[in-house]
Amino acid sequence: MGEIKNPEILIIDLSSQLAAVIERTIRETGHRSAIFGPKGAKKWLEKNKPKGIFLSGGQQSVYDEDALMPPDEILEMGIPIFGICYGMQWMAYKMGGRVVPNIGTKDISNKNYGETSVYFESSDRIFKDISHKEHKVWASHGDSVQSVPSGFREIGWTNKGRTIMAMHDSGRGYYAVQFHPEAPETAIGKEILRRFVEDVCGCEKDWSAENFIGQKRDEIAYVMKGKKAVLAYSGGVDSSVTLGIAHPVLGERLGTFCIDTGALREGELHEIVSNAREIGISNLRVLFRSREFFSAVGNSIDAEEKRKGFQSIYGPLLDHEGKAFGAKFVFQGTNKADRVESGKAGRSGHIKSHHNEVEIELIKYNPLQDLFKYEIRALAYKLGLSEEIAERMPFPGPGIFLRVNGILVTPDKVEIVRWADKMTMQMFKKHNIYKEISQCPVSLNGVPTVGVSGDGRVYKYSIVIHPVQTIDFMTSRGFQVPAHIRREVTRELTKHHEIVRVYWDEGDKPKASTEPE
Repeated sequence: MGEIKNPEILIIDLSSQLAAVIERTIRETGHRSAIFGPKGAKKWLEKNKPKGIFLSGGQQSVYDEDALMPPDEILEMGIPIFGICYGMQWMAYKMGGRVVPNIGTKDISNKNYGETSVYFESSDRIFKDISHKEHKVWASHGDSVQSVPSGFREIGWTNKGRTIMAMHDSGRGYYAVQFHPEAPETAIGKEILRRFVEDVCGCEKDWSAENFIGQKRDEIAYVMKGKKAVLAYSGGVDSSVTLGIAHPVLGERLGTFCIDTGALREGELHEIVSNAREIGISNLRVLFRSREFFSAVGNSIDAEEKRKGFQSIYGPLLDHEGKAFGAKFVFQGTNKADRVESGKAGRSGHIKSHHNEVEIELIKYNPLQDLFKYEIRALAYKLGLSEEIAERMPFPGPGIFLRVNGILVTPDKVEIVRWADKMTMQMFKKHNIYKEISQCPVSLNGVPTVGVSGDGRVYKYSIVIHPVQTIDFMTSRGFQVPAHIRREVTRELTKHHEIVRVYWDEGDKPKASTEPE
């Protein structure tokens, strides 16, 4: 398959949920990168000398006793370094500056989470045409650099409180920012990273998505020559692209099935079968297993316990189907965001388990594991898949089981959510806002509240609707549904005899996750 050169950029992941987004943003500019935690980076650097290093954000404070630290030797290699958030704090702390908790840490208004205004003053090549202007950036930090190290210059601040938001020692090629340039919400971020990679580090473009499908098909043919594989098809864009890449290579050696867990959306099973047919699978097998899954997830209100209960049925089912088909491999549509949130990428912290992260006998094959959703959507179009598949709204593997919150999952509760989801999406489509929304969990709040039905008192449930806009599903912005549409949806949903009120969640990520569980 040809020799592939090592990446020229190293990303040291200091336990950030956005470390993989740095990798994605750099890839968007046409450059590959290697991403490791501190120990992996130290080992990789023994045999490789990159042209530039990024230090990600992180969850700790640099002055913590057990704080995660990059290898000290990166400061002795003469390589340009770009620190982001915690990465900036480490550079300041390690090189003689001062890092402190934000003033009044008990007052959350002094911490930066979400959109922040930043003003730059620098004639440096990275900031040359964005200086002396106010820019909206994405921030998420509780500590700040109070004083910069010797040799560095402050070049960016917030308008409120003049928190230091950027510094550099351009002579050594050291740059650092206290916001997240990799986040899509930072409009100038990608250009800042591109200039560092190309203008400061001198890297040449070495990434193109044009040949990704061909490379993966060659890889599948090489790895699985003569062997069989199975694929549990969900109908979504991830599993559709995985199927669209694998099926032309394996043909009859690929066994495809879908699972009705009892927690699908209204009409979803028909949609799954139709989508499979579009890709060339006319005989998709449907496994009806709702009784087993309800039994496994219905004993706890804890989200992780429900996910593990789901996995306890899902994993053995994959092995059973694989064995029956004579398969050695199982294809999965796991993407980068899934791996990051489940703590399987770099040093990112564990946010939630993913249904594909199960211990099974089959060998897992994840062709999309390093791609984000928007990249996978682009591949869907390259494969000739319809817009209905390419733009399909994401849905968690355990489905509606994760949208019944604070109360045990039962078939009747799932039916309430299924109905509310159907009605909400119909209203969104009616008012032509459905395509503006990237994902919209509709969930049941299991805490009853008082309502009035006729002239009588009722004590029933609430529905929570969380529409968001996002590119990569690592960060998102809460979508504000116009008031007249909110009122119409609320009126429609409260016609249900079990629903007394509707809450609209406009939270961003961070701090809220997209799904409630």
